Amino acid sequence: MYSQRLGVSHPYSALLNLLRVFWIGVVGHGEIWTFSQHVGRCRWPDTALYSEHDSSDSLLGIKHMLLVADPQILDEQSYPGRSPWLVWLTRLLVDLNMRKSWRAALALHPNAVVFLGDMMDNGRMDQSDDGYEEYFQRFRRIFRTSQQVPMYYISGNHDVGLGTSPRFSEHALGRYTSHFGLLNQIFEFGNHTFVLIDAPGLVAEEDMRHRSGYSYSHWADLSPNGVIAFVQSLGDREYAKARVLLTHIPLARPEGAPCGPLRERGTIRQGKGFGYQNTLAAATTEFILQRVQPSFVFSGDDHDYCTYTHTYDSSAADDAPSAGTVKEVTVKSFSMAMGIRQPGFQLLSIGAPPSRFAPSLATVPCLLPDQLGIYLNVYLPLFLFSVVLLLASNVHRVWTRDKYVSWVALPRWCQCQCLRAPWCMLFGRRVILRLPLSERPYEDYDVELGNEGSRRAVWGRSDARRGRGVLAGLSMDLMNTAWMPLVLFVGLAWWVS
Repeated sequence: MYSQRLGVSHPYSALLNLLRVFWIGVVGHGEIWTFSQHVGRCRWPDTALYSEHDSSDSLLGIKHMLLVADPQILDEQSYPGRSPWLVWLTRLLVDLNMRKSWRAALALHPNAVVFLGDMMDNGRMDQSDDGYEEYFQRFRRIFRTSQQVPMYYISGNHDVGLGTSPRFSEHALGRYTSHFGLLNQIFEFGNHTFVLIDAPGLVAEEDMRHRSGYSYSHWADLSPNGVIAFVQSLGDREYAKARVLLTHIPLARPEGAPCGPLRERGTIRQGKGFGYQNTLAAATTEFILQRVQPSFVFSGDDHDYCTYTHTYDSSAADDAPSAGTVKEVTVKSFSMAMGIRQPGFQLLSIGAPPSRFAPSLATVPCLLPDQLGIYLNVYLPLFLFSVVLLLASNVHRVWTRDKYVSWVALPRWCQCQCLRAPWCMLFGRRVILRLPLSERPYEDYDVELGNEGSRRAVWGRSDARRGRGVLAGLSMDLMNTAWMPLVLFVGLAWWVS
């Protein structure tokens, strides 16, 4: 009588289960948790608004404002020359990234939100009314918020255009004002007056004024509805509250002026081209600062972070010259597609009322995850590692298909127990009994014991997986490993939308 030999097959299914769990954790962290972690490290700079002379009650009146720059929602015209499917994929990933970033940012519970221009990448381009409406609704769906949080917008060159081009729509200004509001406006918030100017319109108007040779006051009289007239009027009004200037295009500064340590690379350089201008002109900057005399300036357009302190003549016409200074912060783009690795936004704490011992306004940037780095430095290497691991597993499976490295002799009672109980499958390992056939005494065949209560006798090969080749097995293992993380990715994308 031939003896029974009890052995344990290679734990290939355990490897698949381990990879599934591993990738679920990687996708969950890379798509949701890392956004919460980054924003969770950001704090409103409230403590900068009071000193030891102030009581703790002074914090109760502080208001919080979120500043968002250059989301530039992409459309089919954003990347001319690219294949349509690649443009579609880019739009999908960038939209998803901003949805996740916006969801995390709202966890800070701002009292107001201001967009510093370039809400849409091609809002200025010629398109149908229905096309623009669909484009605008995409922006609204990404940046959804409760009705209790007021939202303000300033125009960017990608919204209304800058200069002339047959590609620009003649309806760009009208569409902007009907969907986003006035080009130039003033509102009060947190005991401060916020001045929002139409920087692209100011650039175009300044060019015409400069060529005409008129002074700012004369031009304001000739064009009373223009941006110059709006800025001119601010100097004629008395405001008891401190002013904050918001402009899409940064103010002028010397060439090569440093931007501080938080900038990723380079600096803001002077220059202009098709549909853009990097900074306002020096004369325009001096005119704005003299008329507005802001306590702080915020701008966008550059996409990277920059801080610069401007000096200007703050004296009145009949007073002795006096120098004024004001700090300008250029806010990072909110989009991962704007040439920076870490997008971001700005947190602004506004004291009410201003303290004579501390400033009434404080601001800090909040950096978002490097989404491209997650794709290239996390997902891609781990995917290649998983492929190599599964390839090695399948090579080993094929190489040892009809071989057993070692056999462990088990007592008779243990063998019988394995025949009776389904729990003999431990940690994903299959228990295999090698039994002889009486007709063919020199060949052993498998009896595989499942863990579902059923006993299957398989004469010949024990299962289809063991009979696959390396490439076929690798393909099946990749599909069996990837389906659950992919379902999680799609589910999270649906959840944030």
